[in-house]
Amino acid sequence: MMRHRPLPTTVRCRHPAGMSMIELLVAMAIGLILTAGIVQIFVGSKETYRFQEALSRIQETGRYATQRVSRDLRMTGYQGCAGDAMTVTDHRSSPNQSFSEQFGEGIRGFAVGANGQPPDKPGIKEVSPAPDTEGLRLSVMQPTDVEFEDSDPPALKLKDGIREEFEKCDAVFLEDRDCGFGKMFISGSSKNAANMNTNGTGSCPTGNENMNPGKLDEPWPNIEGARAMKARRFIYFVKENDNGEPALWLWQGDGGGSGESFELVEGVEDLHVEYGIDDGGEKDAVDRYETVGAVEDDEWSDVVAVRVSFLVRSRAENVTDEAQTVSFPPGTEYTASDRRLRQTFTTTVAFRNRIP
Repeated sequence: MMRHRPLPTTVRCRHPAGMSMIELLVAMAIGLILTAGIVQIFVGSKETYRFQEALSRIQETGRYATQRVSRDLRMTGYQGCAGDAMTVTDHRSSPNQSFSEQFGEGIRGFAVGANGQPPDKPGIKEVSPAPDTEGLRLSVMQPTDVEFEDSDPPALKLKDGIREEFEKCDAVFLEDRDCGFGKMFISGSSKNAANMNTNGTGSCPTGNENMNPGKLDEPWPNIEGARAMKARRFIYFVKENDNGEPALWLWQGDGGGSGESFELVEGVEDLHVEYGIDDGGEKDAVDRYETVGAVEDDEWSDVVAVRVSFLVRSRAENVTDEAQTVSFPPGTEYTASDRRLRQTFTTTVAFRNRIP
């Protein structure tokens, strides 16, 4: 027969003693390691985000700059029939340049010295680029739907009274339907007028001469069906904006001497242009590329293509681990003193109106 051991009359409870110092130190070490890992992941993600954001903005700026300039470059030198050796009579009284000088060469590049002064040439000296940069001046005739009825100065009748495309003081190029003649003059009429007046341009930077009846050098031809084109000039250059950031700027005006500058896109630090010249005169292919300083004055009308490069930088600083080295101008190493992100964008554009 089994005998049961009697139960103790008292039960002793064992109280918890807590964590030892070693256990506490181990827990703290593990916590610090996990915290450091989380902080490292956060910092890395933030730096990656800043880099990707800066890169995206640079690429957006570069694409816009190349597309914007390429659009105007393709139309450079367009003169309608005037490009086919048509006789053009320039009736402007005091233009900065003659018709052939303004619109015959189509394009002219310029380099800005360390003093920030552009060359003293019409249509260039009006801008204020950043020192040690380059710029482009383009000339083009923009077609419109405005046509004329047979009439004589000083009131040229507009077909259907349509003239919304022109303002007072605009430079107008009147082109014969059959390419027999061309006329360049300054409009003296306000917008939406039924006639395009060739008098009363005293308030314009440039007026007209020899446009009144009895003062014409030759009889006024029949302009029935002739069309009007706007003489336009564009200057692309680089300078700082109000925020102290470099930007691509555009000056646009007409053959009458008036124009204005405005900012296109921020972040363009510099531009560089190489000019493709056709030495043979047939204007069918590029024989050589030259920088702006190597192009002679009489060679600008032989430029049939350009290679444009933009140096674009990020607005944010400390994006890269060290000062970045990029190729600008292409083939030349350029190292900046800061840690901004930079990238070079290059495009080659052929002139549609010079290459058959």
